[in-house]
Amino acid sequence: MRQKVAKIFSFFITKVLPILLFICLSVGLYYYITKDGLKSTVKNINVEISGAVNKPGVYSVPQGTIIQDAIKGANGFADNYDTDYVAQKLSLSKKVKDGDKIFIPFAKETVLSASATVSVSGKININSATADQLDVLPGIGPTTAKKIIDARPYKKISDLLDKKILSNSVYQKILAQIEI
Repeated sequence: MRQKVAKIFSFFITKVLPILLFICLSVGLYYYITKDGLKSTVKNINVEISGAVNKPGVYSVPQGTIIQDAIKGANGFADNYDTDYVAQKLSLSKKVKDGDKIFIPFAKETVLSASATVSVSGKININSATADQLDVLPGIGPTTAKKIIDARPYKKISDLLDKKILSNSVYQKILAQIEI
C-alpha cells in the first residue's frame, strides 16, 4: 500500500503538478498582458490647443499623438482658420509632447511668433499676444500683461472686465487697440 501511495505521489509531483503550474502561470500572464500590463504602458500627456479651433482647451492625449489628431480632439479647425499657415508652417504629422501649446491662427492674422499674433488691422489680439506686446498698451505693465495671458481664452473683449482683469478706465484706454 505504501508503495502505491508513493507511486501516485511521485506521478502527481512529476507529471500533474508541472502541468497545473504551467496553466496557472499562463493564465496569470495572459491576464496581466491583456488587462493591466499593456494598458498601463500607454501614458497620457497634456496639450493645449487654442486659436482657430472649434473647441480650444487643454486635452489629455496618448503619448505619441500627432498634431492632426490633437486638433481633431478639439473638434477640428474653425471655419476661418489660416489655411496658408497650416499648409506652409505647421507639420500636422509632428508628435506632440507633454505641455505643448498648439496655436492655430485665424485667417485674418499674421503670425509673429509661435504663440503671438497681431492682426492685419494692427490691433493686438488679446488671446495670443505676448507679454511684451501687451506691455506697450497704455496702462498695461508686466503684471497686468501676465493677468491677461493667464485668464485666456477670451470669447469677447469685454471679458477683460467680466473676469476683473482690467479696471474700466484702462479698458477704455486700450479698447480701440485690441481685438479677439
